[in-house]
Amino acid sequence: MMRLWIATFGLNLALALAAGAQTQDSQPPSGDGSGMPEAKPGDKPVESAPAPAPAPDPAPAPAPEGSGEQKKKRKGGGAFGLPSVEQLAKDLTLTEEQTKKLQELYDNAAADLKELRKKAKDEGTDKQGLRDQTVELRKKLVEEIKALLTEEQVEKFNKILDGMKKKGKK
Repeated sequence: MMRLWIATFGLNLALALAAGAQTQDSQPPSGDGSGMPEAKPGDKPVESAPAPAPAPDPAPAPAPEGSGEQKKKRKGGGAFGLPSVEQLAKDLTLTEEQTKKLQELYDNAAADLKELRKKAKDEGTDKQGLRDQTVELRKKLVEEIKALLTEEQVEKFNKILDGMKKKGKK
């Protein structure tokens, strides 16, 4: 369908250009500097090149702040529905070393989850079994995160988790 449209567009463009050229033939040459030879009566028409492909669609506008679509497209989201490394580093005022270790924990957790899903697919594990195993991986990750935090940071992290639970129940 798109090819038909492009071909039709190209044909209409060629016809419009040819009609414009015929009206200019009756006028003396203007020396427009286009470098194109002037058509003379009796010359065979030149086939025009196919029309260029249409430009790709521009990127969609960002979703409104707080919309579900905006949250899906957010970069750096954390593993297992936890805040991103960047967000936790900011909220908990993590040191550079803590941030690096947290990123490693997230990377390892993502790899474990990928492996778990592959294994579940290969073995035909039911959805509830996969969910239970995923919940266990998340609990393990949360405990590992708490192990690298100070007591004050653990308190802040627990508040963040509690806030996430409350938002999830709404």
